Amino acid sequence: MSFVCSVLLMFISYELNSLVYSFGGDLTTGQWTERVRAFCKSDADYVPDSIALVNVTYDKKLMRYEAVLDQTDQECYFREYVGDYTVTDRGKLLSLLNALDSVDYRYIMLDIRFAQGFESDSVSLALFRKIKEMDNIVIAKHSNHELSDPELNEKAASSDYYTTFLESSLVKYPVVESEGATIPGRMYRDLCGRDISNHRLWFLDNGELCYGSMFLTYPIRVTKWKRPTNEERSEYAPQYLNLGQDIIAKAEQFDFRAYFENKIVVVGDFVEDIHETYVGTLPGALVNLNAYVALTKGVHLVNWWWLLFIGVVYFAICLGLFKKRSVFDYISFIRSSKSIVLRFVVSLVGYSTLLMAISYVSYIFFGTFYSVKFPALYFAILSTIVRYHYMKYKR
Repeated sequence: MSFVCSVLLMFISYELNSLVYSFGGDLTTGQWTERVRAFCKSDADYVPDSIALVNVTYDKKLMRYEAVLDQTDQECYFREYVGDYTVTDRGKLLSLLNALDSVDYRYIMLDIRFAQGFESDSVSLALFRKIKEMDNIVIAKHSNHELSDPELNEKAASSDYYTTFLESSLVKYPVVESEGATIPGRMYRDLCGRDISNHRLWFLDNGELCYGSMFLTYPIRVTKWKRPTNEERSEYAPQYLNLGQDIIAKAEQFDFRAYFENKIVVVGDFVEDIHETYVGTLPGALVNLNAYVALTKGVHLVNWWWLLFIGVVYFAICLGLFKKRSVFDYISFIRSSKSIVLRFVVSLVGYSTLLMAISYVSYIFFGTFYSVKFPALYFAILSTIVRYHYMKYKR
């Protein structure tokens, strides 16, 4: 029975961890760990040399917008002009992409959406044509919004994440969408040559079992435009460049090769497009970038050694519940100890505390999340069933 209950718990946990939804309380370990880390180290920003960030927050222009009034099907819309709306300056974007033709960049993540409803002027058409001609580039799209140019879908990938009424922050990021790849998944395929597939009950990464979504740890962070370059904090260097002021306006003397050569270029809004995470607010473009980094580190892959370890723990807890004994009763030196203090401490430690301790170890030493929410609930229900069974048996 202990073996069956342990296997059942691991299977259900895999399915729940693969869901794109979080049901609250999953990131308690990470939140407290990051709070302690932030208290000990004030400057937590980090951008590796292999990344080039371009900010478009201050490069906007008004464009005519027609809002959707009705939709009969996926291809037939009824729209009406409602006014002008701000979008990223497409002329400046086109200038940037043209300039990158002379640079051997590694990849371009264009975290900008070109939604339907905006007029496609000559500049927009030239930009779309340029994007379709380029290699190693991905643009953002939403699953419920069509792109201005349907042919852009070949270069587009989803950047959606999901929330619930129990958890409204960005907690889990899907590795693959039902309608296709996510932005991190597309980058992972193009740069690493690996493809993640959805098989309903399980997910495979080139034949290796993986989860359908993952908890992100955000090693790459930007909370300030500039950071100090020395201990005296008298000299500062920008962590990202502003598209118009820092690049386009200085195009003649700007060294594109020095800034973009052999780098992943991330273009997005680093000021206004922000999302709540357990480490604070982060730009959406950096969320996508951190998700890609997580994929390259194999965070989404099932670790069979970890699965064996946690399976043994689950088995021991189940065995203790069925035999009405504590897990610590199976540890010889605790069982034979006559120390009153040790026995008192052990009596305070239940299976929830043990699982939480494992969660901290997993996050601090291995940088991965282990959610204790469902296992704790599972053992609570199992304990109630076992107690009811023994009470009924005694009668």
